[in-house]
Amino acid sequence: PAQQVLNRRQRRCRELRRREVQVVGLDATAPTPMEALKAPAACCLVVGSESEGLRPAVRDACDLLVSIPIRGAIGSLNVAVAGALVLYHVARSRRAESSDGP
Repeated sequence: PAQQVLNRRQRRCRELRRREVQVVGLDATAPTPMEALKAPAACCLVVGSESEGLRPAVRDACDLLVSIPIRGAIGSLNVAVAGALVLYHVARSRRAESSDGP
């Protein structure tokens, strides 16, 4: 059953890519900070479990992996909070791009 779920996730990532949707994985070890993420026209944010993060096969299926830079004593964030932060960044970036007209 776990392998079937993983295969579905990988297939979904490939399907999204065929539809020109950028698949962005949120991973604490990714070298690219979320601030570097441009707001693509269509994107899908993939988050893993709080305890294990993204599975390797799902990481490999992503177009881009981003992390949330964290300073201080906290090593990681709740997965819902982390996802919300990245989605907020994307929304804010899109608003900024749409207001940068000629």
